Amino acid sequence: MQMGEQLRDFLATRDEPCPNCGYNLRGLQGTVCPECRQELVLRISMLDSAWKSLIATIMGLTVGVGMPFCFELFFWGIVVFERESISDRKWVPLVIVPIVIGSFFLVPLGALVCPAGRQWFRGCSVFIRVVIASVAWILPLAAIAGWLVWVINN
Repeated sequence: MQMGEQLRDFLATRDEPCPNCGYNLRGLQGTVCPECRQELVLRISMLDSAWKSLIATIMGLTVGVGMPFCFELFFWGIVVFERESISDRKWVPLVIVPIVIGSFFLVPLGALVCPAGRQWFRGCSVFIRVVIASVAWILPLAAIAGWLVWVINN
């Protein structure tokens, strides 16, 4: 039985949407969606729950990269618009530390978005993926909270 025949047999009695446009493919006679003209194939794949934890991890690391730089923009906005001067004592906690915090999270973020990093992550057990995703949220938020406390108290 050829792939086209298997696809036709599968869709003969099922309401399945086209993965590209959503068109109902029930009774399809060929291998091309009549709505969007995309070639269709029938295949078996695993439901990959690792994607959910990978996305959660990437989001947490993105917060770790993005929030310190947002604080940087806020800080520089105050300096520019309020014409505040920066004392030497405040320069390091207000300027350098957020850059270091944000840069710290760029490395694991870069590792997870590359194909080898994604493959490694998906190969981890569910428990390890949950731990990694949790740490990816906790560390950036703790680093940012610690930085804010440091800035307020100094």
